[in-house]
Order: sequence, then structure tokens, then C-alpha cells
Amino acid sequence: MDDLTYSLFDLELQDELNKLSKAIRYSHSVLRKLTEMVPIHYEELTVITLYRKLIENVDGIFVLADNGLESPSTTVVRAAYEVFLQIEFMFKEDKEINRKALSYYSTWLYEEVTFINKQLKNKELIMPKEVLLNKLQKNNKLLNTEFKIFKDEILRSKKKLNIKYPPKWYSLYDGPKSLNELSKETTLKEAHFVLYNGMSAEAHGLKSTTTLTNFSEHLYLAPIRTTNISLMPIDLGRTFITSTTLKIVQKYLPNKYEEFKQFVLTLFEK
Repeated sequence: MDDLTYSLFDLELQDELNKLSKAIRYSHSVLRKLTEMVPIHYEELTVITLYRKLIENVDGIFVLADNGLESPSTTVVRAAYEVFLQIEFMFKEDKEINRKALSYYSTWLYEEVTFINKQLKNKELIMPKEVLLNKLQKNNKLLNTEFKIFKDEILRSKKKLNIKYPPKWYSLYDGPKSLNELSKETTLKEAHFVLYNGMSAEAHGLKSTTTLTNFSEHLYLAPIRTTNISLMPIDLGRTFITSTTLKIVQKYLPNKYEEFKQFVLTLFEK
């Protein structure tokens, strides 16, 4: 590449990073609005925490890409993608959001109970025994009262799937049994295989030899940080965050919908 090509690419990269940064900042403002809702039920609590996790991951993509760390940014895209798929599935049908959100929360409670029971069998505990027992008591109380029907469904699903560990929340009520099946229930079903396989290979360290640039006489490795970073992680992060924010706004903050539409238009300005 000549100097002009390099400078043009740098400008495009910076422009895309700026747009991602704007999307992240806007999502933060939406998240703050969500925390001000009164009352906040378990359904909203689940959605809010999932949305926060997505923002956190996408923010990670921005920080890594802004510092020229392409491989780690791709790994974080994978984490963001998994959260995005779950939110997409949860919001697929409005009438099922409540059940799916409570399935998520109850499965989390059950997983904590399973983990604590295993911990209590160890000689060395990760935290004081009293803290673990208190948490165990609170979770069991919820699972045996407010979340009793979901606990029963968890046990039914475990038996049906013939597994000893807690099932994924989305597999309850005969839902998808794997991330691959989950993707088929979302808007990214066509892209899942290419997206997830590539990102998983990067996350599992199966692409390390792609950093070799010459191995004939001398060993040349690609630099750890680069200005020639792919725009793919940045574009995906922006897609995840804007698509999810749209769903959140439409469901919980309809009065901000027009404002959000105007904001999205700014992301496509040249």
C-alpha cells in the first residue's frame, strides 16, 4: 500500500470506531433509563443485566480495536455474539419474553445452588462458609416458591436431555438444545456457521500460525498491535448494540423511539 491508501484506511477505521463509540454511549443512556423503572420485576432485571453484559462486551471490542489488537477483539466479539443470540431469542415473540426471562433467572438460581453444593464438599472454600450457606438458603427459597414451576421444568429438562448438569435456560420448555440450534431461532441463522466457527477458532488459539508472514529463511511474525485492523469486529459490535437497543427501547422505553431513530441515522452519516 502507498501512504495515501494507508491514510484513507486509517480514516475509515477511525470513523467506524467513532460510530461504535457513539452507539456504546447511547446504549449507556438507555441502560440508565432502564434502572430508573419502578417497579423492576425479575423479568426486567434479567433483561437489564443481559443488556449490560452486551454493552460491556461491545465496549471491550472498541477498546481492543482502538489499540490495534485484532485477535483479542475477535474473541470478545464471540462473547458478545453469544449474549446477542440469547437476547434475540428472548425477544423473538413479545408474549414469551416474560417466560424466557424468568427461565433465564431461575436457571441462574439453580446453577448457583449446584455450584454451592459442590463447593461445600471441598476442604478449601472460595468464600466463608456462612456466606455460601446464606446464598444457598435464599436461592432454594426462591426456587421452592416463586420459581417452583421453573425448577420443576429444569428437573424435567435434565431428565429428558439425560444430563447431570443444569440445562441452558433456552432449552427449557423443549427449546434449542445448543447454541447452533439457538442461532436458527434468530435473524443470524444464515451467518452463524461462518461467524461462530471463525471466532471460535480464534478464541481457541487455532489460528496462531496466521501470524507468520515469512518462514523461508528468517522468521517474521506479524506485530502484536496493528493499524491494519479488520473492520469486521467493529461493524459486528455496532450491529449487536444498535439492534438490541432498538428492541429494548420498543419494549420498555417507547417514548424514546423517535429519538433513537434519529440517533441511528447519525451512525450512517459520512
